Amino acid sequence: MAKQAVSANISTSKVDEAYKLARRHGALGFKLLGGGGGGCVFLLVEPERKPLFVNRLTQDLGFTHIPFNYEFEGVKTVYYDRAYL
Repeated sequence: MAKQAVSANISTSKVDEAYKLARRHGALGFKLLGGGGGGCVFLLVEPERKPLFVNRLTQDLGFTHIPFNYEFEGVKTVYYDRAYL
């Protein structure tokens, strides 16, 4: 909200609608990541509410759902190639 007070170009109507939907349906957190014509919306929701959010954001607003898991063991090497050393 503070950033939107600085410039009308901070957000888009689609992001604003996603934020309103998240607030209305009890999201615990909402974070806009990235920018410059692209990016992601990170939502923190109770597990039982996840299907509602995925359905509304993908079908109603055209967002893409990208599932992920938390990693509790820290950074790991995913790909290692000696050619890049």
